[in-house]
Amino acid sequence: MYNKQEWKDEIPDMTRPIKDASGKQQTDPQTGRPLFELVQAGTRITSNRLNTMEGGIEGAYMLVEKLAKEIGGNFVADVDGVMGLQCSAQGLTASWTQGVAYVGGKRFEVPAGSMELNPTQGQYLYLDLDGTIKKTTSEATAATALLLWYVATDTSGVITSTDKRSTVNMAEILKKIENIDVDIPESSLTQKGISQLSSAVNSTSETLAATPKAVKTVNDALVTHKADVTSHVYYGEDSGTANNKVVSIDPLVTTYTNGLCVTFKNKVQNTSYVDLKVNGMKAVNLLKAKDVLLKPGALKVDTLYTARFVDGNFFLQGEGGEYGTAEAAQVLVGQTIGTEAGLVTGTMPNVGEITINPSSSIQYIPKGFHPGTGKVNATRVNSRSFTTPEIPDDTYHQMMVSDLGGTKMISAMAVSGAVYYAAASLLSSGDYGSIYNRSSDNGVISMTMGPHYLTIFNNTRYGTSIGGHIVFT
Repeated sequence: MYNKQEWKDEIPDMTRPIKDASGKQQTDPQTGRPLFELVQAGTRITSNRLNTMEGGIEGAYMLVEKLAKEIGGNFVADVDGVMGLQCSAQGLTASWTQGVAYVGGKRFEVPAGSMELNPTQGQYLYLDLDGTIKKTTSEATAATALLLWYVATDTSGVITSTDKRSTVNMAEILKKIENIDVDIPESSLTQKGISQLSSAVNSTSETLAATPKAVKTVNDALVTHKADVTSHVYYGEDSGTANNKVVSIDPLVTTYTNGLCVTFKNKVQNTSYVDLKVNGMKAVNLLKAKDVLLKPGALKVDTLYTARFVDGNFFLQGEGGEYGTAEAAQVLVGQTIGTEAGLVTGTMPNVGEITINPSSSIQYIPKGFHPGTGKVNATRVNSRSFTTPEIPDDTYHQMMVSDLGGTKMISAMAVSGAVYYAAASLLSSGDYGSIYNRSSDNGVISMTMGPHYLTIFNNTRYGTSIGGHIVFT
């Protein structure tokens, strides 16, 4: 069954021009003609449809030839009950009426005509394969085409004649068509032929032909999808200023809808917070995250950015919250940190593990990163000790002075049996005084200090004074 294409005219509404975001009427990119909203969409002329028409014409022509050969071979057609190409003669002039005939499967509309006959000869008139009527004395030659008439002549005219036309009327044609087996191949990607129709819209077949219903289903889905602005990421180049971005996208977008997504190529780096205007609508804030305005330099030149509209603002996609406050000097050398201006490489030196040995000079700790495994070594500096001989044999005492970077620590200890005595003091060079320190019994160790000395003695134990004297610098 032939699937006829329904052709429709395109009917524009001349009062409703289609305009771009700037208000200028759009034109067809191929023809340059102005565009208007359509009252009725016309049927698009494509090479595929034209080739289909050509294929149909060719197929019909081939079918007619095949039918002509199989039904009647070479014959004169009966048109409206009249069989054409009827021959007659006057003298030695033969004539014929107009008619329709098939020769070798080809259809010819033959006009009326005449030709001179040869005298004293038997001859045949026939319609040749090129559609012209010719004469021959050979019946075999005439039989290869459509034989029309045999005539015998003398010197003045026709002696005898016989109608040789073969004819087929419509009734005979229809009767033969009922029994004919037309071998038309199935169509494929490389073969023209018969295709089965299908209204499926999800088939992967390469042999079925889509019906208008299937095409409409797909078209309706496409129109719906195109109208759903949240399903697309629209692209446009920025034509605005540093802080006021202007982008034109699909003209179907006429309102800000939650989910609207726009990708734009930035032209000018921003110097402050930014707003974005799409398709001539009002400008709205372009934010990094909720309530987070863009900082100067956030939008780089010739860089693509994607923003999605939600609840009155555009938000940059793929962006997080605020960055921290660390700067290059606070980041280890060889490491990086993200900032509004991009990645920053650290400048803090890695000083590694260090060891400090105490001395009489000031030592400064190096600036930079310490892994926590460094140390300060322990030592005694400028220490002296002695024992006083007057103390009984079971008594031991010691004095010590340590210099701790400019501050003096003086300590003394005495031990006699189970009794011990101890005292200590911190002072600076030049200080003096005395301290009192209690012991485990009634013995008292007294310390007397001058600018550069310390004397220790016990004035109660053994009834004598025990002690020592130390001078320090």
